[in-house]
Formats: sequence, structure tokens, C-alpha cells
Amino acid sequence: MIFLKKSALCIVMCFCVLSVGYDFASGKTYHSADYNPSDYNISISELLRVIQFYNVGAFHCSPNKEGGYDIGTGDPNCSFHDSDYNPQDWKITLNELLRLTQLYNAGLYHVDASKEDGFDSGAGPGTPEPEGIEICGDEIDQDGDGRDNLFSIDPEKSLVFKIGVRQQDVARLCVPYSFDIKMVKKDGKEIQLSDNVVFDKKEGKFSWTPTSDQAGEYEFVFLVKEACGYDEVEITAYIVVKGTSSKQIAEVSASPAFINPAAGEKTTISYTLDKPSAVTIELYKASVAISGWGDGIFRRELQMTLLNNQSRPAGENSEIWDGKGADGKILEPSAYVYVIKAANSDKTYTYDPEYVSGLADISKFTVSPLKFNPYANQSLELKYSLLQPAWMIIGGNGMPGFAVAGKPRDKGENIEKWDGRAEIWDENGNTGKTLIVTGTLNLAAKAEILPENAIVIKEQDSALITNVSTEAYIIVPSYGEISTVKYTLSENSLVSISISDPNGNNWTLAENETQSKGEHSAEWRGVNADGKLVWPLTNGIPEGDYTVEIKAESKESGATAVKRANIHVYR
Repeated sequence: MIFLKKSALCIVMCFCVLSVGYDFASGKTYHSADYNPSDYNISISELLRVIQFYNVGAFHCSPNKEGGYDIGTGDPNCSFHDSDYNPQDWKITLNELLRLTQLYNAGLYHVDASKEDGFDSGAGPGTPEPEGIEICGDEIDQDGDGRDNLFSIDPEKSLVFKIGVRQQDVARLCVPYSFDIKMVKKDGKEIQLSDNVVFDKKEGKFSWTPTSDQAGEYEFVFLVKEACGYDEVEITAYIVVKGTSSKQIAEVSASPAFINPAAGEKTTISYTLDKPSAVTIELYKASVAISGWGDGIFRRELQMTLLNNQSRPAGENSEIWDGKGADGKILEPSAYVYVIKAANSDKTYTYDPEYVSGLADISKFTVSPLKFNPYANQSLELKYSLLQPAWMIIGGNGMPGFAVAGKPRDKGENIEKWDGRAEIWDENGNTGKTLIVTGTLNLAAKAEILPENAIVIKEQDSALITNVSTEAYIIVPSYGEISTVKYTLSENSLVSISISDPNGNNWTLAENETQSKGEHSAEWRGVNADGKLVWPLTNGIPEGDYTVEIKAESKESGATAVKRANIHVYR
């Protein structure tokens, strides 16, 4: 059993350590002489006042229209230039001023060992303080591995970020660092920087609006200048332009998505390759295990390889699947997902879309009749409509399980026949046991969307077998009571009948018997495979609900059907 992995298309940041107490411009450990306000021709009180104005957003124009951190009441909309409180007067860049602001806010301004005021680290020259150089921008952890700063972008959408220190460490904005581009790779190969990649090297700003032709996995290596106490620091970013799969393996679909292999139905998996490739297609059985009414646990298990490393040309291709496994037998009704791998001279590309759970709309939900007897093999008809294909869950208050538990259903109208037996799930999301539900129920429904690459083998509800019943439907074998299984065949068929007890033990009443069109019956005298009486008082066999399963395969059309009924055994 394997769990679905999410597509690992992301950006990974390389972190470094900033040495608080380092002069970015000079490369020296700073103290009273290096970052002392006297170097900027401004007093310490004035600098603290500037920091205060900055923190409260009081930068504006002075009455004489000069921009700066003045407490005057001038026009707040003019551009700043030289003024009494303009950084240009202190021969300090705006970035350095913001850095001083950061140090002050972090409580790192104090008197150093020489008793001189300054922004010293306080623990000796060059003592590092933890700080991170990051990318500040939209962040998506796309592959679910818990890392931050993971980026992906759709074609024709803009990706904009700055390289600097974390925003929460500064008063309002991401303090940027200047940088350059050392190297760019696409899909593992070094390329020239695209013309539509724009960056401001001084302000650390990167922006890119890729086209659909630029879909792929990119590796950008930035050289960050004068940061972390070093002349240059490398930060590698993996930027994924979505559509990598649709570039190499495009226009993927399966039609029809719901098939009945027993009726000869097949599905066609279509895809387009941009290069001749060796193609492998794998099919996984998919399920969603239900735990209460919360999100289901999506699981898949490799079922078969439909195509194994077969050469296919560039352009449109298609493969046909008849719903059968490697042994030539029809696989059990379920949802299956397909994965396409295409290997060429460049690399191996994979179409394996991430499954993201979500709810599908349910409408026109009705139940009839409102009363029924599950012991007598009577059933309810649950009718509803879905806006899109989904795993269907139907349950109710007071029910120990579900009437319909994670069954794949197509969009449009659906009809469920429920025999009053709830499917029980354990704490690990596994099923298998059923329990008869009695009393008054309020039914509720939920639908989880199917994966986009799903193919569903439909459950058999063929008219080949009809009018199934068990008479009597409640027996006490110790009293010599028997039950007769009755059914009608619409065509001459090969028929097998089996019975299973509540613990999953089963035995055969008939196996591959040729039976003609019409009514048929088979008796069960309350004995198991060993011929022993099913009687808990003598041999420990459990009482409860026993399931009768009738399988038929038409000798004329080849159609198959499976129908079930129940016999309740008491002591």
C-alpha cells in the first residue's frame, strides 16, 4: 500500500546567518566608531527621534516643502529630498538606516566595552546573531514537506519577490539586499536569462511573468551582495512554471471515465508528447477511507502496468484499456488512477496530478420508501444528483457506519439500493464488516471529488439476475430451519452461489453451474463448508447476518452480474 505523494514542484531557500555587529559597507565589526551617529553628523537623540518617526509613519514634508522626518505640518504627499532629517545628510543609505532601525527595535543599541555609544553586538567583535536572508513574497508549500518559501506560478501570472530579511523583523517592509544572477537552469540545463525576467539589483526585487512556452522547472542562483557578513552569499531558488507536465505530456484525458467491462465497454487514454519517448502507463486502485464525517484518507495501490516502456512518437497518442488486469480478468468495481511516464533523451517526465480533496455539490436527494424491513431483504432507494464525479458517502445519526461509504459515482442522477446494513470502518479507515441498522434514521450525504485522472469500473447492476430473495430470511439452524435462495435469470448463464458468515468465512452452494433462463432456487440447511451445523452453542460459529452472493455470466452475451441477499441466523 502506498500513499499518494503530492507533486514536488517547489522553491527551496538557502539560509545564512547575519552577524549583528557587522558593517556591510566596510566589512568590519562595527561599534561606536563605525555605526555611531556622529559618523552621520546627527546626534543620538536625533537618530532616536528619526527612528520614532519612522516607526509611527511620521515621515512627511516640512513646511518649506523639504521632505524628511520633520515634525512640521507640511504637505504629506511631496517627494522627499535633502532636509534636516533626510538620510542623505548623514551620508547613510536608506537600507542602512532601516538596518539601524531594526537593531534599535531589537534592543541592540547600548554602550560597548569602551564606554562609547554604538550599535555593538555586545559580545565581542563579529559575534553572530541568528537572522535569515529570505525571499519575501507569496509562499506556497506545494509538495507538503513543511518547508517555507516554495513557489510555483501559472503562465501569464506574475511572480514578484524581494531578497532581504524577514518582514516581521523590520518595522514595515522587507529590507532588500542588492543581488545579481549567477546562473539559470531549466529542467537541469543551463540557459540564458529570459528577456521577460526583470529585476532591480539595488532593491533586491525580482519579477517575472512567464509565457506558456516557458513552462518548466527553473533553478535561479542569486548572488546576494554585502550580506551575512560576507562579500557575497548564494541563494538558490527553484521556481516552477506550472505546465511542465502539460508541456512534455499534454492534453491528457480518459474517455469514457466510467466503464462497464462486463458489457464490453473500454476507455481510451489520450495524451500528446512533444518528443518521441518511451512511455509507461501504470494503473493504481484508488480509494478514500472514511473516518467520521471529516476528510477521507486518499490511498492508492499499484494494480497493473498497462504499457511498459513502449516507444511512442511525438504528437497525439492513445492507449485502450478494457478494465481487465494482467491476468485477463475484469478488475473489481472501484476507482483507478493512471500515471503516465515519458522518457526521452532529456529526462523522464511524469503525468501524475496531485489529488486535492474537495466537496462536490449534491442536489435532489430523496429516500423511498420511508419504512422497510432489512431482515426481509427489502431495500431503500436513495436518489440524488451530482454536479461532478465524486466519492459518495451516505450515513445518518445513530448509525454505526455508512449506507454508502466512499463509492465512486458519476455526475448526474444516481440511484442507490440500500439493504439496511451499515458498512463499518475501523480507526485505520479499513472496512469489511456490516451491521443491520434499526430504528429511526436521519440520513445525510457528502461527496468528495474524484481525481482528475480517475477511471471508474462501475458496479454491476445488470438485469441478468432479478427477483433475489431468501425465504425464510431468519432461521434457527438448531431447530432444523432452512432458507431457500430464489432468483431469476434473464439469459442462460454460468452461476455460482456462495455464503459468508459475519467473520468473513465463506463456502460454496453452487459453482459454475449451467442454468437456463428463468426462475431458480437453492436451499441452505444452515451448515458450513465442513457440513457442520451453524450453531453457536455447539461449534462457536457466530450468529448474525450471513450474506448470500449470486454470480452469473451469460453464455449468450458474456454479460456478468453479482447480486446479494441476506439470511439472519439466531441461536
